[in-house]
Amino acid sequence: MGVKKTMATFADRMQHIESSGIRRLFELGSQLSDPIDLSLGQPDFEPPVEVQEWAIAAIREGRNRYSPTAGIPELRAALANKLHGEGIATAESVMVTAGASGGLLLALMALADANTDVYVPDPYFVAYPQLIRLAGARMIPIDTYPDFHLTPERLARAVAKADPKRRRLLIFNSPNNPTGVAYEALEIRRLAETARELGFQVISDEVYDVFTYETPHVSWLRTDPTAVLVRAFSKTGGMPGWRIGYAAAPPLVLEQMLKLQQFTFVCVNTVAQWACLKLLETDLTDRICDYRARRDFLRDQLSPRFGLIPPSGTFFAFPSCPADPERFLRKCLEKQLLVVPGNVFSARNTNFRISFSAKPGPLGRGIGILNQIAEELQEE
Repeated sequence: MGVKKTMATFADRMQHIESSGIRRLFELGSQLSDPIDLSLGQPDFEPPVEVQEWAIAAIREGRNRYSPTAGIPELRAALANKLHGEGIATAESVMVTAGASGGLLLALMALADANTDVYVPDPYFVAYPQLIRLAGARMIPIDTYPDFHLTPERLARAVAKADPKRRRLLIFNSPNNPTGVAYEALEIRRLAETARELGFQVISDEVYDVFTYETPHVSWLRTDPTAVLVRAFSKTGGMPGWRIGYAAAPPLVLEQMLKLQQFTFVCVNTVAQWACLKLLETDLTDRICDYRARRDFLRDQLSPRFGLIPPSGTFFAFPSCPADPERFLRKCLEKQLLVVPGNVFSARNTNFRISFSAKPGPLGRGIGILNQIAEELQEE
């Protein structure tokens, strides 16, 4: 007698959550014989040796138990000191999160629901739409083409078309993934003033805060202390697999985020928390200079054949496709080059994302292939 098979019944929310297009590319790359991967957004360097040693020491010293939900007091105090110039005064305004993604999820779940419109500049980080749906809220994309800058005028126009009875949340990302745009102080001040006038609660995603090449990073918090700040150690320290970030928020907001963390993530990797204390003391100037040189190389090599706004932050560029996107991306795959289609990040499909965090050798070969493809398409 055969065993009767039963189908799992899933929650309704799962109908609205999609798998990451970038992860699908990662899986595709694993099937290619010799791919050049310019798709994934993770640094090519390892955590500084002294940070690795602190992690090892923490394990051997028995620091392997749960930490407080908000993080070890020493790290929270060090983060508050780091953020003092951004308007954060005490450790009670800071919590350690399971990467920036954990911080974004906690903030959205605490602040957004079915009565909330979450405004997101387009192009946007691939996770935003999924996290917004998970919170039960509605995403309102704001088109920022062709310069990829959110402006007060663009924000006001988006609000003018919306239901005035719904709560307003804005996710602001600078430096921006995927475009590489890093906003300057005056831009942020004007945006923050407009957002305040329009009744927005803001979540400021500043994961790439140290990766700026023209001017130092400016936090949204400097102008708007009511915002929720989300950052991570992943990119800064070359430790994306350690899954550790942090958030800062007004006490009432942080209280709700901590309540959610207590019953979801519980706490963050304790060993990583101790190691990140050392990371905060580590000079990363050489690494940023190296990435600036890669950015300059990419800009100089691609600009003649591709429409490109040179990235002023992150380690991403978002050039326009030199021909029909599907034909262009198909040629990339034929030549075993992995880049990310623009529609993974946007309602449009006119661009593609390159990560210049690859090693210089593969990066140079990849850029050479892109130029070769552009020439071939021009001749067709």
